[in-house]
Amino acid sequence: MTSVTRVSEEGQIFLPSEVSTTQGWDSGTELEVVERGGEVVLRPRSFRRTVFPPITLEQFLAAVPKYDGPLVTDEMMEAGLAEEAKRRWRDKCG
Repeated sequence: MTSVTRVSEEGQIFLPSEVSTTQGWDSGTELEVVERGGEVVLRPRSFRRTVFPPITLEQFLAAVPKYDGPLVTDEMMEAGLAEEAKRRWRDKCG
């Protein structure tokens, strides 16, 4: 969805109601304003805390699944990727 809004003389913007409704942002929702590579992103202030709660390195390492299968070389992975790309190309182009 693309919408257009204007910056007021006071520097305020108004979000189109479709955006706030779609995002579930009720009146009073606090938004973070993030500048990133020439873009401005709005997100709920609690975004990081609810989507990516902070964890310690030890918690992260404990959560990483362990691989106990056979050793896989770079060449084997490249061959598998190439085969899958060929399969998808055949499926797409017939």
